[in-house]
Amino acid sequence: MELSVEEIFLNHLLFSKKIINKYEFKKINFELFVKIGSSNYLLPLIYYKLKKKKILHLVPDDLQNYLKEIYTINKQRNAVLIEEIETLTNFFKTKKLFFVLLKGSHNIMSNLYLDNGERMVGDIDFLVRKSDLKKVKILLNLEGYFNKFNYKIWKTKHPPRFVNSKKIFALEPHTELLIYRKRKHLRVREFIKKLQFEERNNYLIKYMVLNYQINDYGHLYGKYNLRNIYDVYVFMINKKIEIKNFKNKYFRRFFLITNVLGVTNLKIEINFFDKLYMARFKLKKSNFLYYLIDKFICDIVRYLPIRFMQLVEFTINKDYRNKAFSK
Repeated sequence: MELSVEEIFLNHLLFSKKIINKYEFKKINFELFVKIGSSNYLLPLIYYKLKKKKILHLVPDDLQNYLKEIYTINKQRNAVLIEEIETLTNFFKTKKLFFVLLKGSHNIMSNLYLDNGERMVGDIDFLVRKSDLKKVKILLNLEGYFNKFNYKIWKTKHPPRFVNSKKIFALEPHTELLIYRKRKHLRVREFIKKLQFEERNNYLIKYMVLNYQINDYGHLYGKYNLRNIYDVYVFMINKKIEIKNFKNKYFRRFFLITNVLGVTNLKIEINFFDKLYMARFKLKKSNFLYYLIDKFICDIVRYLPIRFMQLVEFTINKDYRNKAFSK
């Protein structure tokens, strides 16, 4: 599999401690470089890494200014994120409700990054017990957070997000870690139990991987996201995690891809289907026609059940119907 010059440079920038040669910059198409960085939500991190490695001056001036602006805005935004999470956390503690931060919010609050400007965060995701969800909704309403509808039949990992007009970040209270039909790969009860023991970090990294592979359909499309890989990479280093259990195919194939990218060098036993999967992954990178055909098929597999459930909700759920019409 051949990576573009821009992809190779980005991998080097994010994951290697080796000094970057200034001549590497002469080969880069910076427009494509920004496009890749933007699609992976990495622009603030790219600025931070370029500055930390003292090579920011090798980037065109207009791009320097653009990256700095994105980084500055994101760092300011994350300062607000921390304040809103702290307020929410204290609120749940006073109500004596179980509450676990997930995804970017968890990473920021656990000081995973050297700089809080590195990571872009969308919403505040957190896990609550399913038995507490009704109470959580009422309490969020009292705090000024509202969602415009709830699903009547569609079983999802979290209800539609809650928004407060006076806050920047929306809230997503999860009752499942993975999309409903795949929830067996990481059960909430088991996850909560393991958070109290030494296996905590192994289960957190398992969620980080499966969230992308299953919830974001990374495994279905045979693709990767560098922000997600960077999160996992930093978590592994900071927590000194040695991954040995590759029984789960989604987990195993994630690290087969990071091996191919040169980010990890893990010993993984693979079967016939893993070989087929990796052959498909490499073919998608080298053959654009195959990539389009593959994506078309994946879109059908992904969206057909979603569209069906949307149609059902649209038919029987007045609030959902009003939301759809408002869009």
